[in-house]
Amino acid sequence: ELRVSEGMPQELWDIAAENLREGTTHPSFYNDKGIHDMLKARWPHIPDEDLALFVGCGCTETNLQGLTRSGGTDENIPLLLIFEEYMHAHLKEAASFEEFYEGLCAETERRIDAQLDLITEYYEYNAKYLPHPMRTLFTDDCIDKGKDYHAGGARYTWTQSSDSGLINTADSLLAVRELVFEKKKYTAEEFLAKLSAEDPALYNDLRHCPCFGVDDDRADALAAAFAERVYMVYRNKKSNTFIDGYILTEHQFLRYEPEGARVGPTPDGRKAGDPTCDSIASLRGKAVKGPTAMLCSAAKLPQHLADGISVLNLTLNKNSVEKNLKALVEGYFAMGGIQVQVTVTSPEELL
Repeated sequence: ELRVSEGMPQELWDIAAENLREGTTHPSFYNDKGIHDMLKARWPHIPDEDLALFVGCGCTETNLQGLTRSGGTDENIPLLLIFEEYMHAHLKEAASFEEFYEGLCAETERRIDAQLDLITEYYEYNAKYLPHPMRTLFTDDCIDKGKDYHAGGARYTWTQSSDSGLINTADSLLAVRELVFEKKKYTAEEFLAKLSAEDPALYNDLRHCPCFGVDDDRADALAAAFAERVYMVYRNKKSNTFIDGYILTEHQFLRYEPEGARVGPTPDGRKAGDPTCDSIASLRGKAVKGPTAMLCSAAKLPQHLADGISVLNLTLNKNSVEKNLKALVEGYFAMGGIQVQVTVTSPEELL
């Protein structure tokens, strides 16, 4: 992890670009000020000297080194699966897109809240039955409090979960709005039947629907509004135990393949069993206006409300990485982006 701050020496950018050109995919880039401001807004009582100990441990879970008991990752929220189930159950009865959207948001919020309750029970179980003496010895405040790492001994106790399918859900909503409610090209019944059959004509129409990742303000606004509804469940969730807060870490790690295997065809253009999105970047093949437009779209998501690391996977041409890396990363971070990890390795090189 390379924590990017204002005035970072050009030498560091050059070394980073050289590493990436060799195909290492390291370092990942983290918005130092953005992370500090995000955590400070959520927990204003945390002193700056503690926030300076931020580290994206595990895959990239939010931790303050030596001070936190934090999940990594406690649970996965299958957003696209929730969408698929809700669509098949309720699209036919929706009188408007707004009614369908609000119903989906309410169901998503309910499902997330229920899973956070299960996570809380899991934490309480660990506190009661699964002491962790080694972490207790090496985590600040546990000894002073006389409490185990799992039982509220750490200075800060956060739960963290990830989701799968945020961008897929956004693009699916955009397609439903376009084809069923605005252009009325399909009735809800026709749309669901053709989608289930993976009808080629429907999939051609889906490819031409508005999508996230091309700096389309209207499309990005819907994605951002849905993301905020998801993020705010975590922000608003309170615990009467030792848990200080619930965090969503927007990373898919290796979940996008098995999570996608659980979901049938969806209006974002997936077919049954295809992977879900692997980050908050545009879906595969949809970044047709290039990396700048895609980063502009991603920056419109309210990443500062997630309180975890919103991972963005960015693919660049090997020959352009040295020229464009600094401008792309700094520009994205100036707009509110939290993290970028870059690959320049082509499929041909991998083969």
